[in-house]
Order: sequence, then C-alpha cells, then structure tokens
Amino acid sequence: WGVFDVAEGYRVAEMRLRYSVCTTPGPVREVVQTECKRTEVKVNWEPPESDYGAPVVGYKVSIQLDPEPGAPPDELRWHTLVECTRSPKPVYVISQLSGNRQYVLEICAVNKVGPGDPLKCQVSTAPVPPDPPQKPWIDENRDGCLNLAWKPSPSDGGLPITAYRVRMRRLLGATTFNQWHGMGPREH
Repeated sequence: WGVFDVAEGYRVAEMRLRYSVCTTPGPVREVVQTECKRTEVKVNWEPPESDYGAPVVGYKVSIQLDPEPGAPPDELRWHTLVECTRSPKPVYVISQLSGNRQYVLEICAVNKVGPGDPLKCQVSTAPVPPDPPQKPWIDENRDGCLNLAWKPSPSDGGLPITAYRVRMRRLLGATTFNQWHGMGPREH
C-alpha cells in the first residue's frame, strides 16, 4: 500500500502488512485406553492433523456424568476435568472413577484461539470384587454330611463368577447335640 503526503500529493512511503489467519485446531485422532484400573484410566491419542495456524498448547478433557436426580435420563451433563493440560503431550490420566463402569470422554486440542472440535470416546474401569452371596442354608444333613445351598451373588463385579470359596470352622463350646440345632432346612 502506498502512503501519500496529503498536502503535497505525492507518495512518501510504502507499507507492507504481513498477517496470518488462525483458528481452533482440528479434532484429536485415535484415542486409545492404555491403562485400566478400578478407579482410574489412562488415555493416549494422536494430535490433530492440523493446528490451523497456531500450535497446540494442550488439551481439554471432559467426562459425561449421570443425569441429575429428577432430570430426564437422556439429558447429558459434562464435567470439564481440565480446561487445558499443562503439557501438549497427548496423554491424560482420569482418576476417582467407580470400578466396573463405562465412561464417555470428550477430548479437544487447544491452541491460542481456543479449544477445537471434540472427539468422543468410551473408556472402562477394571472389574471389582463380586458381592457376597446371600446367607447360606443347610439344604440336607445326613450320614455326617452337610449340603449347603445359597443364592448367587447379586453382582458379579464385572466378570463371571466361576467358583465360590466355602469356609467352615468349629464353634467353641459346641457339642454334637447343639452344634447344628436350629440350622436345618429353611424355606427361601
């Protein structure tokens, strides 16, 4: 652009302007859950293909929460875990989770303009110990043998129950007469 002296009417300088246009970065790619514990998960991902003119400075990570009590079940609630990670490394550890559960995460790359397009992914925490079965009862008592029975555990903790551990101990002060008194078959 020419710069002119208004009074004299001639060109006194030339001005050049250099500018760059930038916008928010593209979406992150290939999110992978790399570690799985009962209360935490670790996720890694690939940076966006394009930062669209400004380098990625970190990542925004959000988690989907259950709906508020009384709210419609399809109402989504998001909780931001971090607005912008301290490092541009594409990794994050989410802790204080419940075991044997699936979560939906939303990850965005962040540059000086702001967060880019989100990518949603699903992660799972590790199984938890199963609930104990209900109180056992003596199903049959004959010839010095007992057959115990119980209803299965209400929750398997996330993995199929393949066996139960049964422990028996002698009651102090028990005699043959009173040892099993009152513990016969019951209706369930």
